[in-house]
This record gives sequence, C-alpha cells and structure tokens, in this order.
Amino acid sequence: MGRIFGVVGPAADGIPCDWSPPWAGIAEGPSRARPSSPGTVRSSGAVLYSQEGGRCHRSDDGRHVCLWDGRPVAAHRLAKHLAGHGFRAEGESIGEVLLSAYVHHGAPPLKFLRGSFALAIYDTLEQVLFLAADPYGLKRLFVAESGGSLVFSSDLGALAGSGLCPLSLSDEGLTEYLSFGYIHPPLTIYKDVSSLSVGEFLAWERGEIHRSFYHQVIGDRWAFADVEGRTENELLDELEKLSSAAILDRIPAGSERLAVYLSSGLDTGLLAASLRRHWDGELVAFTLGSEHPRHDEVPGARKMAGFLGLGDHRCVYMTKDDCYESLEQLPDIFGQPMADLSAIPNLVITREVGREFTEIFAGDGPDGLYGNWDLRPWYQLYRWVPYLVRMPLALVADRLDRTLGLGLSTPSRQIAELLTQPEFSWVFHKKLKSRDLERLLGRPVPPETFAVHRYLRDRRDIPLYERLRMGFALYFVMHGVLLKSGAIHNAVGVEQICPYYDRDLVDFICALPTRFKIRGKGYGKYLHTRLLERYVPPEVWRGRKRGFIFDFRSFDLAPLRSLTDRYLDRGRLREAGLFDPDFVGKSVDAYFKGDDRAGPAVLTLLVFEMWRDRYLP
Repeated sequence: MGRIFGVVGPAADGIPCDWSPPWAGIAEGPSRARPSSPGTVRSSGAVLYSQEGGRCHRSDDGRHVCLWDGRPVAAHRLAKHLAGHGFRAEGESIGEVLLSAYVHHGAPPLKFLRGSFALAIYDTLEQVLFLAADPYGLKRLFVAESGGSLVFSSDLGALAGSGLCPLSLSDEGLTEYLSFGYIHPPLTIYKDVSSLSVGEFLAWERGEIHRSFYHQVIGDRWAFADVEGRTENELLDELEKLSSAAILDRIPAGSERLAVYLSSGLDTGLLAASLRRHWDGELVAFTLGSEHPRHDEVPGARKMAGFLGLGDHRCVYMTKDDCYESLEQLPDIFGQPMADLSAIPNLVITREVGREFTEIFAGDGPDGLYGNWDLRPWYQLYRWVPYLVRMPLALVADRLDRTLGLGLSTPSRQIAELLTQPEFSWVFHKKLKSRDLERLLGRPVPPETFAVHRYLRDRRDIPLYERLRMGFALYFVMHGVLLKSGAIHNAVGVEQICPYYDRDLVDFICALPTRFKIRGKGYGKYLHTRLLERYVPPEVWRGRKRGFIFDFRSFDLAPLRSLTDRYLDRGRLREAGLFDPDFVGKSVDAYFKGDDRAGPAVLTLLVFEMWRDRYLP
C-alpha cells in the first residue's frame, strides 16, 4: 500500500531524521513480505513520507514532489485520457504523469483522473502544498492545522498517533458517529482534524489554506441526459462499452492472475462475468460465507462461479476468534470510531485475500449511484401518515415480523423504530435516532444538525427518486461504506479496485432518466441487470440476494459481555461525563437479555469507548 503523510510549515523543522509515521497495519502474505522501501523527502519547511518509495516522485529539476496513495489507471492510459480532454500530461510513470498535469494546468485535470487516489504535491521553491482526494471517496485525506503548520495523511490513525497535532473530541463528530455509526466529511471525531470531502482539493501556502471542489457528486443543477431517439439496446451497448473499459483499464499490466470478490448479488456477479468475458487470465474468487442459511452468500456465489468456470473459488467463514480479534483492531484501523460492524467480516475476508494477493477487484458502488432500493414509499408514508397512526402500524409490523420471520428487521435496523421516527430523514441514520440520541446525550438533537436532512430539505429541484438515490449514495455509500472498506484494505495491505466508480461510467448512468435505473416493483439497477443477462442466464443468478448480516449472537457472547463490563461500566461513563450512564446501562442489560433493539446503541457505544480508551484516555 502507498499511504502518505506529510508536515509543512515550522513544525517540519523539528521532526527527527529517524522519525516515521505510525502506520496502522495488519498485513499478511505478500503485503508483509514485500521489502519495506518508504520514500522520505526533506525540504525547506516540509517533510513528506510515502509508505512505498515507488509512490514518491520528484521532478527532474527537484522543485516539485508528488506523493500518491491509491490505484490510478496505468500511466500511459492516464496520459492518453488526459490528453483527450486537452491536458498536457507526460511521463512513463504515474508520478510523472500526475506531476506533469499539475505543473502545466493546476487543479482542472483532477476531474478527469481515473481510479482511486489521495494526492499530495509540494512546490519546494514556492513552499506551496496541494492536496486532493478522488471524486467518490475511495481514498481519503485528513488534515490538521497547528501553530502555522499543516499535518496531513491518507491514514487517520497515523495522523492521530503522530503526536504532531492536538487531539480533542469534536461534539459535532461525536453526534454524527452516534447516529450514523461513521462520520461524514469534513468532520472527524477530532475537533482540530478534518477530512477532505469527496472531490475536494486543498492548497496551503505559508499558513494560508484554500479549499474548493473540483467535482461535486450532487451538482448545483439537476438535469437528465437527452436520450430521445436512442433505443434501450443502444443505451445498453453504451453501458457495456463503458463498463468494459473501466474494468480493462484497471487490470495491472502483464497480470496473469487476478482476485475478485464474489457474492450472490448482481454487482459482483456482473464484475466477475465482465472480467471473464474480456480478460483471458486466471480469476480467483473470494466469498464470505455464513453459518446462518438465511444470510449465506456461498450457494448463490457457487452457482455463478460454476457457470463462469472459476476453478479457484475460496469461501471464507468467520470464527469466534476472528470476530473478537477483529473487533479489538477496529480503533487502530480507522483512527476514529466506526460502528458499521460489517467491518468485522470485511476485515476477516480481506485478511484472507492479503495472504496471497496485493490487489482485488470489488463490486462496491452501484447500490446508490446506479439505482437500487426505492425509498419513495417510506418518504410518502412519513408525508401522509401522521405519527399517531404510524405507532400502531409499527407495533403490528414488528409483531408480524417476529412471529412469521418476514426478515423486515435486522440486528441493526428495526422496522418498528423506523416507522416511529418523527421525521423522514431519520430513515438514513443507521444507529441511534431522535429520542434515543437525545436521551443518551442529554440535549436536543434536531434533524437540521445533519447534512443529509438539509440536503433532502433543500434540494427539491431534484426529482424525488433521484434525490433519495443520490442522498443514499453520498451519505451512506461514499461517506460510510467506502470509508470502511478503504481503511480495512489499507491496513491489510491490499489495494481495492472499484471499476464501478469510473468517472465516465458514473456520469453516464447517473444522468439517465429514472426508468433506466429502476423499473417495476423492486427492479433496481435496471440497465445493469439487463447487461448481466447478456453474460449469464437469469436462472443462474436471479433470486433473493442473501445479504451478509453480522450478528454477535452467532457466537459466544461471553467475550462481548466482558468488553461491555469493562468499557461501558456506569462509573467509568459517569466520570467521562459524555453519556447518560443509566440509559447505557439499561441498553446493555436489555441486549444481553435478548432484545436486539438495544444492539445498535450498545455496540456503537462499545466501539466508541474502545477508541476513546486508546486515543483520548
């Protein structure tokens, strides 16, 4: 992996020559065995670090230094792509191409870069630092100002553990975390540390900072593409062309063997089928299995692997030891609390990948950007059905769900709780909501506190389905799912390749009229489904996606009880003064008595206190 770190300003002069960033890492296999060759550049007023020296490039005249973390497309392809958009970008390596584009044009080429990246360029003559993160959040950059200096890193844990910036709790970040389970940029859990938002760049010059966007996922104006006169098959041909290019451009040169995640769903199935259709090398598939038949992805993935002729299909099952070992590692992997506990099985399977591979193709992305779930019924329910009517509906739905096993609720999403929120935007919150959040914190938390509420309220110029779809894509997938999977792959030493986040592909599919995203009841990702039908017969993949749901009740709860006794002790919480100890204690007691409704609160608080114990003791 190529995580980057740097200090510019007066603080750089005080950093010892033998100091290095405290990278969090649990790499195994080739990532651990690869010789360590970090890149370090010291210049007037700056010290810059790259975890891999190959991702640190200095211009021939020595003036400019370029560091990058991520997986841009191959240098020659990137140079050709930028040239096609009128930008001069020369060189034989990624660093040369990136530096050439910046020196000649500044920020404008950023919107046309392809692949994932966190980028830092330093002008040693003018002492100007330029930082940028990719348009969709596949890679992150975190920054902290202190005494006229700037510290940055693509690894929040390294920045927090460096001792180079003050660490104190952000009230805004805490509220975001407790309600979503993660924190939306530009906030972090630290008051004096911020995150670059997706599609944002930052320029620092002798203590002065300018931040701006080179790309916005949700622009100021909404307009559908004009598809009049084009048939559905013509649009499908265009989608196939763009999808194939996005995948092929990301295959490392000379590769004879690639890894790919494969579930029972559409996205990874289409990805694996496209790789098999357009590439002749060996494909190794990894699937996360579950002992619970209702949530086991393996049977569906095996059908797909069998049809595609994938002889090497590896199914990974999580043990109790895997579960609790991974839970203990989460604070150091993220550098701040992360309560999306699917991170635990995600870490388990990524570790298995890392024993043999340093890169893997992943199907993350289409659930939001390309149109899947239709949230309009929920929106209309909140709009037209009064709260007092929804209350009895919630009780009936909850009882039917528990009695008949309808699967409406999961350990992290309870149907009764969703139906009884005072305002629709709370549906987007994955953890503590409205009244429970206010009881825990002992203060009002109006929905206007959160960016997702303000977006849903203010952007009524966007058609309802598209407004909800893009809200889900930005505030859940990019700010949450991609943050989670990116940090995990960084820590393990495996580069995650996400072709569905190719800029040309995203622009094409997002601008299509709604009927090409969702059609009929539950027929989401319509064009992608049609494309998969070209490659694989529907009987191979059609059916209810299992969906991996992580639940501690699948394992012995004794280790979890030991952790809650230690970290959620009422006396400890009372001394910290952040939360209502009685609310927490009652939630813990209810959870261990079998009430799953208390699970999100308990586990969210546990992860927070584990993080606080290490970073803000």
